[in-house]
Amino acid sequence: MDIVRGMPDRRASTGAWRAEFGAMLALAWPLALTQFGQLLIHSTEVLLLGRLSPEKLASATLAWSLFQPAFMVAIGVVQATAPLIAQARGARDLRRVRRAVRQGLWVSISLFLPLALLLWHARPLYVALGQDSALLDDTMTYLRVVLWSLPFGAGFIVLRCFVSAFGRTRAILVITGLAVLFNLALSYALIFGHFGLPRLEVLGAGLGALASWALMFLALLAYCLRHRVFRRFTLLGRFWIPDWQSFFEIWRLGLPIGGALLMETSIFAASTLMMGQLGAVDLAAHQVTLQIAATSFMVPLGIGIAATIRIGIAVGRRDADGVRLAGWSAVLMGFLFMAAMALLFWLKGELLVGIFFDPDTPEARPSLALALAFLHIAAWFQLFDALQTIGIAALRGLRDTTIPMWLAGLGYWGVGLPATLILGFQTPLAGRGIWIGLAMALGAVAIAMTLRFHFLTRGLRLQARLDRLPGMAGATRPL
Repeated sequence: MDIVRGMPDRRASTGAWRAEFGAMLALAWPLALTQFGQLLIHSTEVLLLGRLSPEKLASATLAWSLFQPAFMVAIGVVQATAPLIAQARGARDLRRVRRAVRQGLWVSISLFLPLALLLWHARPLYVALGQDSALLDDTMTYLRVVLWSLPFGAGFIVLRCFVSAFGRTRAILVITGLAVLFNLALSYALIFGHFGLPRLEVLGAGLGALASWALMFLALLAYCLRHRVFRRFTLLGRFWIPDWQSFFEIWRLGLPIGGALLMETSIFAASTLMMGQLGAVDLAAHQVTLQIAATSFMVPLGIGIAATIRIGIAVGRRDADGVRLAGWSAVLMGFLFMAAMALLFWLKGELLVGIFFDPDTPEARPSLALALAFLHIAAWFQLFDALQTIGIAALRGLRDTTIPMWLAGLGYWGVGLPATLILGFQTPLAGRGIWIGLAMALGAVAIAMTLRFHFLTRGLRLQARLDRLPGMAGATRPL
């Protein structure tokens, strides 16, 4: 699919909207399924360790509580390559495409050392937080293995941005699907000691995750080196030669992206700690509702990634109408999908919650009823979540990352944290109040991101912004 040729060249008509919807959907659905596959890698480990023992699962969960924020920072920083690659692609500047990919891989490597040092020496932090010392040996075992997946995960994101900018997203989906199956087989064998492999328990889970991310990166790298569309870029040729301008541009754009992701994940982590103070019933209902919401969230997340690419290509072509059309098409598509999910949550919530809780078990009924109440709040929550994630992704396509980070911080911590604390602990709403507070946070961020995109893409303001961006002019140059 030639997604540059698919960009509209005139003001939006019904036909242009239809064409943009089709192009966005073709790019987004494999990316959404890829996100779901990445979620399955972690979910598989949770399932297998839960069957091993609750204590082993608790140890790995503690490790994940620190690894996930570090991983989100890493992939957030390298996501800055998406608009850079897409804009260079739109400008038909193939040299700048290659520079962005190479330096994105450099950034993936440079991120590893500081994050790995923090995770390797995390035991004192767990002790200071009062975590059960009986769990910490297994926690550190898992953490010190899985941290080695950071450069592979970040590198995979860089190559995903590269391949997606050329519309080859199905290859990413196939590789991710194979990695999910590989992780299931290898983790099962290493955790329980099957197929002639040793029984390694928590260590085996960490090795399975590490091997899966390494497989995903190496397979996508091999695809990029061998496929006729990508091999002309010779990504590894003279790889050791630095391009400091591109390197620091990725850091400049990427650190705010990582910061915004960290703020978002941390407010949800804080909500889990709050639920834990309310009791096991509230915590169990909260975790189940989050799992259901996270699954449907993969679709707007995929649409957001596609929006960054489509907008970036339009920016590279200096196509102001294309920027607006791509952005608002993505917003509308995400909103419509989440509206359908909201109806599903309202009408079939009991069926969804029943996947996790047996309604015939008396002990599960309080958590089931509470999860159903949370799910009804999540119906509204989902609409805001789609708008905020697509809005911030659209702004990335314009290389606008710093102000969105501060807006996200204001929404999550300025609105969300006080709201969850007050409604959760100062009113009879309790757990419901925490979920209402989360919805308020997402609503605030959604409004802020949508208004900012509208502000930046108005008429002459957008054209002036396109004219200021560096390197937008020129035809294709030799590699």
